[in-house]
Amino acid sequence: MAKHIAGRKTYRIKEMIKREEAVGLRWQMLLMDSLRAIIAPVAHGN
Repeated sequence: MAKHIAGRKTYRIKEMIKREEAVGLRWQMLLMDSLRAIIAPVAHGN
């Protein structure tokens, strides 16, 4: 019984980590896009 509960807990933790990684990737992509939007005009001398 204890093993079953522990297994479920580790599974839930793994799922949370997966979700956080996905959110982190999304944030990184958004940051990169906004940085490009800021840097591109400067790089082109506008």
